[in-house]
Amino acid sequence: MLFIDVAIILISVMLLVRLSIWRITVARQPTQKQPLRRKRMELDLQVSEPYPQQPFKQSGRYHMTMGLRRLDAEIWAIVDKHYTYEHKIRADILSSKKTKVFRCLPGSEDACAEVLNLVVNFLIRKHPAMFKIVEGIDKVKSIKNTETGEVFSLQRPFYGMEPLEVVARLVSEDVNVLMKRHNQGEHCLVASASLFPVGWSVEDRIGWPVSQLHGTVPLWQEKIGPSVERYIAIVRVKF
Repeated sequence: MLFIDVAIILISVMLLVRLSIWRITVARQPTQKQPLRRKRMELDLQVSEPYPQQPFKQSGRYHMTMGLRRLDAEIWAIVDKHYTYEHKIRADILSSKKTKVFRCLPGSEDACAEVLNLVVNFLIRKHPAMFKIVEGIDKVKSIKNTETGEVFSLQRPFYGMEPLEVVARLVSEDVNVLMKRHNQGEHCLVASASLFPVGWSVEDRIGWPVSQLHGTVPLWQEKIGPSVERYIAIVRVKF
């Protein structure tokens, strides 16, 4: 009986000690919670690899097709270990060469605002520690990038910044908006934030129809031009 009583006492003491430690830990959590969350976010940015791209075929026959693949809705706007570096470059380009890389034609405002809404909803859901919705003293909602400290208005008049420019300052992807204009048969480039274009510039091609944008692509008109326009006309985006 003595051994049983001693064992019970020892177990009780151990439980009390563990309970006390647990209480102390719980009591200290509120002051440690935010720094720990910040540390995890920085670690993710340091180790998160870019999304792997499909390699080019090294052999076999090549066919002229649209090359469509289903988009993974969880990674279409990528935040990886290169984000901070690329963000700085994009901000510098928008500050020094904005007219060359960014244009929004009249009539594209609602479409660009829709793009901004789509991007913001994705970022705050996918990366809630990094992107947060905040409200100012004027009750205007904004999105805050906690990594860079930037805050962008999400309501008109956007404090003088086009909604598509906000998109360009939030993500690393270039964004183009296509719409039909003035009863034209083709979709046209009505808005663009293309900071890293290859072989073309926004200031030269804004307003061009899709066929003209791809006029230098071999076999475009003969092979896939009409199919591309039909696809753009019927495609619907769902997230």
